[in-house]
Amino acid sequence: ESEKALKMALSEQENSLTTKTNALHETESVVADMNLTVRRLKIGINNRINNVQMLWQMNRKLSTSNEKLKTKYQLQRYANRELLQQVSELGAAFRHSSQQLKQSGRACTELKQFIGNVEAELKEKVSKEASMNATMAKKELDDVQYDILLLLLLLLTNFLALILYQY
Repeated sequence: ESEKALKMALSEQENSLTTKTNALHETESVVADMNLTVRRLKIGINNRINNVQMLWQMNRKLSTSNEKLKTKYQLQRYANRELLQQVSELGAAFRHSSQQLKQSGRACTELKQFIGNVEAELKEKVSKEASMNATMAKKELDDVQYDILLLLLLLLTNFLALILYQY
């Protein structure tokens, strides 16, 4: 009978050891899963950090580009004003000359036609150049706005991916 009790105690200890071994294996599996999850989280965090750094660099480039564009636009406006001033001064000079030459008849008429043609041509050139500058500035501004929109979309995508990854 003591042998039977001993066998039962041994069987209970074997069952207990098996249960503990199974629990240990399950714990090891959970720890391995947690380590894998931690590695994935580290990779995800590093990716987000890289994305933020890339966005920061792109933002700096866009800011620099925007400042250059503003400077270029201001210089172009100044150049246009100077050109208009020169046209105005040239027109005034030609008108003054034409008043002095009114007495000479045909020469005066030809000079007036010349002055009118030069003024019209200069004003047309200034107008065309101003229009081209405005068009170029608008296009560059549209490009910058498009780049900013793409950056915002990338940022939103990363944010949504982060939210989905967490759940």
